[in-house]
Order: sequence, then C-alpha cells, then structure tokens
Amino acid sequence: MHTGRWVGLFTALGLSFSLIAILLVMTGGGTTAAGPDPTPTPVLHAGPGAQPAGRAPAAPAVALTKTVGTDSSLCPTLQSIDLPAGGGQVTYCYSMRNTGTVPFSRLTLVDDQLGTIISNFVFTLNPGASVFITRAAAITVTTVNSATFTAFNPGPTDIASSSDKATVKVALSVPAVVLTKTVGTDPNLCAADQSLDLPAGGGQVFYCYMMRNTGTVSFSRLTLIDDRLGTILNNFPFTLSPGSSAFITQTTTITVTTVNSATFTAFNPGPTDIASSSDQATVNVTPALASVVLTKTVGLDPAICATTSQVQLPLGGGPVTYCYQMTNTGNIDLNRLTLDDNRLGSILASFPFNLTPGASAFITVGAAITRTTDNLATFTAVQKGTPYGAEHSDRAQVLVPGQVFLPFIRRSG
Repeated sequence: MHTGRWVGLFTALGLSFSLIAILLVMTGGGTTAAGPDPTPTPVLHAGPGAQPAGRAPAAPAVALTKTVGTDSSLCPTLQSIDLPAGGGQVTYCYSMRNTGTVPFSRLTLVDDQLGTIISNFVFTLNPGASVFITRAAAITVTTVNSATFTAFNPGPTDIASSSDKATVKVALSVPAVVLTKTVGTDPNLCAADQSLDLPAGGGQVFYCYMMRNTGTVSFSRLTLIDDRLGTILNNFPFTLSPGSSAFITQTTTITVTTVNSATFTAFNPGPTDIASSSDQATVNVTPALASVVLTKTVGLDPAICATTSQVQLPLGGGPVTYCYQMTNTGNIDLNRLTLDDNRLGSILASFPFNLTPGASAFITVGAAITRTTDNLATFTAVQKGTPYGAEHSDRAQVLVPGQVFLPFIRRSG
C-alpha cells in the first residue's frame, strides 16, 4: 500500500471581488493501484479564478495536467522523471482547471494505477479557476499512468472530462563489475602496470586488485580468488555502490616468469544480483644463466697477478707464480667455488665465496719449475641449493731450456 500526504492550498476569487484565501491541510493514507484507501475528505488547492462575465452560452469544459516529481512539498512541473535502479518515492500532482463558462460543484478524479482519488467531491470550481491535489507513491519499475478528471453538477448535468498522464522511468537493475589486476614492487602503491620485469632469480612483488562497480546495483558481498595465491576475499561484507571502487594488495615472491589471473565476484545475499570479472598480470623473470671464465697466467713476481700465459726460465728452471682469475659472466650469484690444476692439484674445494654477476676474484700459487711445463686448470662455480653452475678451463706454460751434452772425442798421440 502506498502512503501519501494530501496537502491542499485553496484560493478563490469570491463575490464582490474580494479575495478569500483558505489554507487546508489534511493527512491521509495512500492508495494501491486497485483503488483508494478509505481516507478523510481530500482537500483541494485552489488557484486564481475569475468571476463569470456577460451572458456567454453555457460551455462546460475542463483541463487536467498531471505532473510528477520527488519533492513532496511541491506540485512538480515535469511530466516525466528518471529514477535510479530500484526506484523510489515520487509525488504526483493533478492540476484541474475549469476552462469553460459553467461553474462546477462536483469533482471526480481517477488514476489508472492509484485508483479513485476523489469521487463526487463537493467543491465549487468557477470558470477560469483551478485546483490541484497531490498523491505520493513508491515506484520500483518504469510506470506510465494516466488520470481522468470529471467535473459536473448534480443531475448529473454540465459534464466535462479531461485526461493526462505522467511517466516515471526507473533504470534497469544491471549488476556489473570490472576487475583490474596490476603488479609492481612498491608496497605503498596500487601498481599501474599489468606487466613487470624482474632480474634473474626474481624477487618480491605486490599485486593490486582494483574492484569497480560499473552497474546500477549496490553490492554487499565480495569474493576475490587468485589462481596462484588462492582465496583473498570470501563473502566479504562491504558495500560497493554503483560507480565506486575498492582495491586490495597482496605480496608474494616470484622466481620464474608467472602469468596469473584473478576473478572478482560481487553479489547480494541470496545470492542475487551476481556479477563477475577476471583479469591477469604478468611477471617476467629473466632466465637464470650460470657462466664463468677462468684466465690462468704465470709470472716471476709473487706480489702481482701476472698478465702472460707463458714465461721463460733459465737453464735449471726456478720459482714461478701462477695466477688464476675467476670471473662470473652469467646473471646469477655463484657462491661455491672449486679450482683444480692438473699439475698442482686441488687449490679450492667448494670454497664459500659469493661471486656476483660481473665480479672477479683471483688467487696465486707459487711453484718451482725445473723443466718445461704446460699445465691446465679448471674452475667450477655453483649456486648452492640450485641446479645452476658453470665451469671453464685455461692453461699456462713455463719454458725451461734443456742441458746440451757434447760428444767427447779422444785424439790419438
């Protein structure tokens, strides 16, 4: 049942050209589309009238103007209004004017949706005068309703009628959402990009899930699921009104290239008004590359790393210093180093040292060489706990001249 408020302002231009203003206010119940509620006698609001003049032929005529608005304190001026999804409370105004030359003493007003508003109502409506009456109603769907105003005198005689309509357009309930998933490395921001590049080995990232209501229905329950990170929200109570948005962030460590998607679902208890949206973000991790280079040199100065791979010693040989320079030419850290020389043996065995990409380290070993020597060294570096590792070999040569024995020739005397 609609609840309404009748507010009437009656003003008439009386006899002897004196102005009489009557303010009548009455509160009554609403009506359904099937007919009026039993209410006290309705009150009409009279507009300016005019005293009949001359002896014009009797011509009964009326005009009805039906308008609609949302301000219950006014007679609205529009015959069509728009309401958001779900509708709302409106006020219809019925303005009834005597456009003929005959005064009327009985008025009837019937709305095809709200039913009979007044019936055989006793009221004098002089030629040129007008009255209006308002009725409130709750509208939830688009409604076009018409009303018919009939004025007459007892008999009935001098009958005149007029009809008019008003339209209330209610936006369709359209549940719709959009999810935007982004990824970045700043924990204090909702990232702007949907793709991120990380160096070899990966790192920590922050996913941002921006959830927007793009429909016409408010939602009160939210669910968000990531196909890699699992359930982030589950039937979470939060009001997401049309046009509004909310976001949530999640952090994780990514070590390999990852493309993961998320699905956002918004609804109301029931469940009803269900809407979903999915989106994805990509983290590109540079493939791990383990690579090393060994440079083996040999010299005579034990205080420096020699720059040559060959050295010449005098007859009988002497001390030399081998230098082994180890360089990480890959893109990941290597933290266990092994160095073997095929003549000098094991120099390093799983030595704990972090050799970062692009970095170098060297070690020197002294040896006494008495004859020409060509020896090979192999450097192996691995990243502990992973399958990543690399090795490289290099050689150096020490040249020592051999002794020359001349044949002994005996001369005869």
